[in-house]
Amino acid sequence: KSGQKRWIDYSSTSIELDGQPRYILTAIDITKRKRAEAAIQASEIRFRTLAESSQAAILIFDDKQYLYANPAASDLFGYSPREFHHLQWRDLLHPDYYALVAERQAAYERGLQVPQRDEALIITKSGEQRWIDYSLGIAEMDGKQRFIVTALDITQRRQMEAALQASETRFRTLTESSQAA
Repeated sequence: KSGQKRWIDYSSTSIELDGQPRYILTAIDITKRKRAEAAIQASEIRFRTLAESSQAAILIFDDKQYLYANPAASDLFGYSPREFHHLQWRDLLHPDYYALVAERQAAYERGLQVPQRDEALIITKSGEQRWIDYSLGIAEMDGKQRFIVTALDITQRRQMEAALQASETRFRTLTESSQAA
């Protein structure tokens, strides 16, 4: 009556009644379900568009493996999206950070607050060490807990900071030496 379009899931069965063929038609209004499916699909498209075009590496993983890696993650770590599915977080992180991650995971499981942003040293597929500034989020996806990491390569910044610190140390040494003379 209202002119609204509705989605209907229907089935029909033929039977014989009093020697005559008869048909039973069952119809269920599935409009709400179809709208929810469309909203989920639109959300997935928005996420994929954002993630695929982001300059930040985006990784989604559970306690066993990586489930998603965007192109920026492939560029940073050197692994193809398919290769990420066979990796664990330890495969990407420098061994000096294993204990810190284990400590933070245990604290999180006890309900304690853990930093969501930090810097860490990673190992790329080629064995190169790079510094990242990363953020960690936790979300429920498909009824399971997932970890979402966004990371930026800060290797160049860390190198410049180290060079500046070395320069300041040399300058301080020279200044102190000249004042002593």
